[in-house]
Amino acid sequence: ALVRTIVTAGDREEITEPAVCALRHLTSRHVESEMAQNAVRLNYGMQVIVKLLHPPSRWPLVKAVIGLIRNLALCQANHAPLRENGAIHHLVRLLMRAFQDTQRQRSSVASTGSQAPTAYADGVRMEEIVEGTVGALHILARESHNRSIIRQQMVIPIFVQLLFNEIENIQRVAAGVLCELATDKEGAEMIEQEGATAPLTELLHSRNEGVATYAAAVLFRMSEDKPQDYKKRLSMELTNSLFREDQNLWAGGDLGMGPDLQDMLAPDQGYDAMYTTGPPSVHSSHGGRPFPQTGYDQVLLDSMQGVDLGSQHSEYGPMDVTPGPLDFDTLEVPPPPPDNQVAAAWYDTDL
Repeated sequence: ALVRTIVTAGDREEITEPAVCALRHLTSRHVESEMAQNAVRLNYGMQVIVKLLHPPSRWPLVKAVIGLIRNLALCQANHAPLRENGAIHHLVRLLMRAFQDTQRQRSSVASTGSQAPTAYADGVRMEEIVEGTVGALHILARESHNRSIIRQQMVIPIFVQLLFNEIENIQRVAAGVLCELATDKEGAEMIEQEGATAPLTELLHSRNEGVATYAAAVLFRMSEDKPQDYKKRLSMELTNSLFREDQNLWAGGDLGMGPDLQDMLAPDQGYDAMYTTGPPSVHSSHGGRPFPQTGYDQVLLDSMQGVDLGSQHSEYGPMDVTPGPLDFDTLEVPPPPPDNQVAAAWYDTDL
C-alpha cells in the first residue's frame, strides 16, 4: 500500500516523504524487517524509490530515500534490482554533489578565517548526505557486481579524501566502504594508488574502535600481494595500535575479520541519529560519545558510534587475548558470531 501511495503521489512530497519514512521504519529494527525489504521489491517498488533520488525531489525527501535504499540493500535479493534501476549511479552523483558543496564551504571558511556554519540545503546538512550515501554504498559494495560498478564510477578518490574528514562518522563509513572495495584485487590496487595507506595507518590510532577496525581491515586486504617484509612491518603496526588499553578487538592472534566487520557490533550501536532532535551526528568529535538518541524518527546513518567491544557499553564481554605479532601467512577468516540474532538486530537498526 505504501509503494502504491508513492507511485500515485507523483511529485507531491507532502505524501511521498512520510510514505518513504514509513517504509524506512518498516524495513528495519523489527522482526519482520526482512519481509518488508522483500515486499518492496515484490511490489515493484525499486524503480519508483530510486526515481525519487532525481530532481525535483528536495533534500529532506532525498535523505529519507537514501536511508530506505540502505535498508533495502541489507537484503541480498534487492541488490540486482537496485543496481538495474541505477541506484549506485544516483548515490554516487549525490555524493559528488554533496562532497563538492562541503569542500566549497571549507574553502570559504579557510579564505575568510571565519567560523561559517555548515552548508545547508532545504534544512539538510550536506555532511548528512555524504554520510548517508557512503553508508548506502558500503552496504551495496558487499556484492561483487556492485563493487565493479562503484570502481568504474571513479569515486574511490572521494572515499580516500573522506578519511581525512574531521567528522568521525564520515571517517567510519568511508573506511567501511573501502574495506568492502578492497575485497577485490582491483579495488585494493586503486585504493593504494589514491594514497590511502598514510591516512589508513593514521586511523589505526583512532580512539574509536570502529574507525580503527575498518582501517586495519583495508590495510590487511591491501597487503595480500606485498612482500613478507612489508607484511611483517604492518603486522607489528597493527599489533601496537590495536592492542591498546583494555579494549582488545582481536581474539587469540586472529584479526577476527568476518565477511563484514559490523557483525561484531552490538545492536544498540548503529547509525542512530540523522533524523533525531538531539545534536547531529556530523558534530561528533574524535573519541567522544554520541548524544543519546531518543528521537522518534531515528535512522542508522549516525554510524557505528562508540563501538566499544568488551566495554560496559557492549553486549560482548572482554576478550582474552595475548598481544603478539600477527602472522599474515596463517590468518583465517573466523566464523560468524554464534548468535546470529545479535548480528541481525544490528542490521535492523533504523534507517
